[in-house]
Amino acid sequence: MTRGTGADRLTAAFCGALCLGLLLSAAAPAAAAPAVVLSRVEGEVTLVRDGREVPAKKMTACAPNDTVSTGDACKADLVWDGLWGCRVLPSSRMTITGVEREDMAMNLEKGSVLFAFRKLPSKSKFRVMTPTAIASVRGTKFLARVAEGSPEVFIVAQGTVMVQSLSGGEPSAVRAGEAFENGTARPATHEELDQVAEAGRIRMDLPGGKGTYSG
Repeated sequence: MTRGTGADRLTAAFCGALCLGLLLSAAAPAAAAPAVVLSRVEGEVTLVRDGREVPAKKMTACAPNDTVSTGDACKADLVWDGLWGCRVLPSSRMTITGVEREDMAMNLEKGSVLFAFRKLPSKSKFRVMTPTAIASVRGTKFLARVAEGSPEVFIVAQGTVMVQSLSGGEPSAVRAGEAFENGTARPATHEELDQVAEAGRIRMDLPGGKGTYSG
């Protein structure tokens, strides 16, 4: 019986380890993708996925390209992994365009949405897109509003929001107590800041994993 050389034995050992690694990798469950969850539904709320309406119930997980619409006097809260929460206010429509930790994004088509953030991890980013601008945030509380016949407005209550107009120019830093309107930052009115105060009642996590709370 001929014994293999040292090189042969080394090659066999390497192949065995590689095969074992592939088997373990195949057997291991895939990491769950991060999910945006509807944590609160108040009144008439519609969730559209792939062109079809699906039940908009508490604890429903939302996927990229899902659209959340609220009727008059209706609201919906969404949360993501304890890092941020948002409240879609009445008569609004917003589409989720990114849920990955490195690139989270929403597209506000009409109405108003409140956002509340903890400080995001260093490699994470969050963008809110409107028909005329993109707002980039890290840790803040603010409101974005898109109303037909009126200028779009970003109102900041805490932290800083960087707003980039889609028509070009340099990004504008909109700080706490300011609003961005018509391409420039200005002092926010008391009424505007009162509107954003509701962002402080948005939960950013799901207590006990059940999403039952009032706010």
